Amino acid sequence: MANVYLIGEPQLNWEELNRFLEGRDWEADTVSDAEILCEVMGRVCYDSFDAHNNQNITRTRKGNKEYLANVIAQGHESVLEHASVSFVFTGVSRVFTHELVRHRVGCAVSQESLRYVRLNPSTIQLVSETDSGIDIHGAFTKIMEEYSELINSIDWSGLSHAEKKEYSSLLRRILPQGMATNIGWTANFRTLKHVIELRTSEHAEAEIREVFGHVKCVVASKYPNVFGEG
Repeated sequence: MANVYLIGEPQLNWEELNRFLEGRDWEADTVSDAEILCEVMGRVCYDSFDAHNNQNITRTRKGNKEYLANVIAQGHESVLEHASVSFVFTGVSRVFTHELVRHRVGCAVSQESLRYVRLNPSTIQLVSETDSGIDIHGAFTKIMEEYSELINSIDWSGLSHAEKKEYSSLLRRILPQGMATNIGWTANFRTLKHVIELRTSEHAEAEIREVFGHVKCVVASKYPNVFGEG
């Protein structure tokens, strides 16, 4: 079963932010640091903290929700790239991770290595989809039995670290893509909005649609002014 952990998010340096804001008639809403960061960066572009410093404007939008809603509606989402969040996904398949790493712009990825991590056959789990009548579990069990025989045929205690790494590297080539693994993934808000839209579509692959459905719920709750609509 897949699990989603939000382990990192922006934290503002309020001392420096307040120093920058001296002389500007603007106060931050009581929202997340990530949403405030996006708003501040957007207001920097037009010096729109108030209607005094920029003589080309006569009024400014008040409030983080209204401001970010207009930014998104206008398609000026580059300011959303300033905020990034980090997730760890566990119990996902390598089918999932192969699809996830296709999203490269605005992302960082750190995946569990099967070269350095020797897996215990008895703990390897299958991440399966709905029952289609194909005996996936039976086929997986046979593969794991063969993998276990190979693991047990090696005298691991007599191997150096480099040799263990070499053997693990070879053994991973027979492991199925449907086995469970772990991956860390960081994305900025602009990319995250795009990935959620694509991967929660009815046309998306079942597992990644389920995982990003969970991701969408998490970020919509924490950052409603960016992800709360739709």
